[in-house]
Amino acid sequence: MKKFMYLIVSLCLLSIPAMSQFASSKYKSSHEKYQFAKQQFDPGSIYAKNDAGTFKAGVAAGFLLSKFRDSDSDTKFRLGFYFGGEGMYYFTNQVVFLTGLLLAFNGSDYEDNFRIKMTSLMIPLMVGYWINTQFMAMLGVQPSFIFSAKDGNGENYKDFFKGVDFGLKFGLAYSITQELLARITYTHGLSDILDSEYNGTVKTAQIEIGAVYYLFQR
Repeated sequence: MKKFMYLIVSLCLLSIPAMSQFASSKYKSSHEKYQFAKQQFDPGSIYAKNDAGTFKAGVAAGFLLSKFRDSDSDTKFRLGFYFGGEGMYYFTNQVVFLTGLLLAFNGSDYEDNFRIKMTSLMIPLMVGYWINTQFMAMLGVQPSFIFSAKDGNGENYKDFFKGVDFGLKFGLAYSITQELLARITYTHGLSDILDSEYNGTVKTAQIEIGAVYYLFQR
């Protein structure tokens, strides 16, 4: 009987390392499965949900600070706003193309309370790169079509300007959720928007702070 008890105890002692290794292996396997599932279904995971070929479209709005870079006068930033529609297409799960149609109420302030209030249609054409699951860097160009230009009293100044502006645009975006994207961009005007009949040059500069809410995805 004693020999039988010794045998049972010895077997139990020998089985402890094996059981420990088995439990550790099971925990590791479960942990890896949990991490994989979290990556696939976590709402903050950009790469898992937006594969190559994904297209998203929605509405965009925000505030902007714009001014003229006038060769003959000192100017100041003017507060305005913009709104419109935007789309984003995924070339890969990290590289995307962004574009849209944005109606902007911008312009510039001058000294002595003189100001030019403009209405423009902006068409951003940008490439974005997801640095990680939430931050995206953006770079591209933005042509704009000037619809109107008036001073503070409503007098028409449209004839002083060309109809098209063109600039280099870059910025940074932050994915709050899968549907909501906040961003800040800067557009550096490259073209002279002052009509050739007038002396000097006028180029634009604009900072945009806003968000996009995506209503559609496929």
